[in-house]
Amino acid sequence: MFPMTINMHKKHALLQHRPSLLRLSSLVAGVMLSSATLASDISLNYAFFAPAQTFPGVQMQFWADELEKRTEGKVAVNTFPGGTLLTASNMLDGVLNGVADIGLTTTSYEPARFPLLNLIGDFSGLDVNAEVASQVAYQLVQEFPQEQFGLEDFKVITVFTSEPGYLQTRNQVSTLEDLSGMEIRVPGESDTIRTLGAVPVGMSQAETGEALQAGIVQG
Repeated sequence: MFPMTINMHKKHALLQHRPSLLRLSSLVAGVMLSSATLASDISLNYAFFAPAQTFPGVQMQFWADELEKRTEGKVAVNTFPGGTLLTASNMLDGVLNGVADIGLTTTSYEPARFPLLNLIGDFSGLDVNAEVASQVAYQLVQEFPQEQFGLEDFKVITVFTSEPGYLQTRNQVSTLEDLSGMEIRVPGESDTIRTLGAVPVGMSQAETGEALQAGIVQG
């Protein structure tokens, strides 16, 4: 699930307002606006760590274009996919410190920061519906105080879960015995992977390909 977060300095907000196997990750997005920017046209920087051609990358550009269209050009959004402005490890703090106005991130990268949201992130089974999970996550954030989610310093635009994901390994896995002791890359922490007998290795999406090639992880 990808969340978006916004640091507003508690003054003004422009926007108030979206696995199968083993895991759902959560995303949050937000915008930081100072009082000075609201008097005239607004230009916002929107950062994300994954490449532009990924689903979250495509939707972030769609959202940026839609915002500009609906505000009749009063608000322009510059998108920075692929970690070109902020990486997965510094997305939230980067938005908080004003490096970007909007950030799209995965809450499971910082499990201690989002303990309640990450309850949704460890569902297992092929019958988990990402649309329903997205609605549940969004309703939770809307209905309860932001402090309970670690989001009190941000303005949340939306929260949604990922599309179905699958366990992908270098060697074939047919039984739990095959999985036993295998080091598997996960976004943050995963009790599900550990319960199945594998060893979860926390790692960002950008690091995964090289780690697989080098044999640091097996899946």
